[in-house]
Amino acid sequence: MTRSCGDCSLCCKLLAISAEHAPDIAKPAGEWCKHCVKPGCGIYGRQPALCRDFACQWLLDEKLGPEWFPPTAGMILAFIDATSTLAVVVDPSRPNAHRAQPYAYDIARMSRWGARAPEPFQVRIVTPDEGIG
Repeated sequence: MTRSCGDCSLCCKLLAISAEHAPDIAKPAGEWCKHCVKPGCGIYGRQPALCRDFACQWLLDEKLGPEWFPPTAGMILAFIDATSTLAVVVDPSRPNAHRAQPYAYDIARMSRWGARAPEPFQVRIVTPDEGIG
């Protein structure tokens, strides 16, 4: 990866952490992790593998422009483990972010590409109350 999280910690808010995967920091989606120091992690270097190994698509895919930087977009993109679904996880403080441009256009384009990609995937809009997984 050539990108870094910088001043973004949105995954620490939007993603649920189950007690099964990380009992010490379990939390529901849409709530800040108790260890988030915005930006960054107060237990960095000691955080669970679940957190250490996570990378949103903005970090992984340099074709996503600066408008997709999670704090700018108000959402994160992440492939759901063991599925062929690209989740667009929307920040509850900006519930319609995915409907604004350029995001709505890009999400539709991603959906079309996913249907014909070498490894097909679907795109799903997810609000934190739904969770992913």
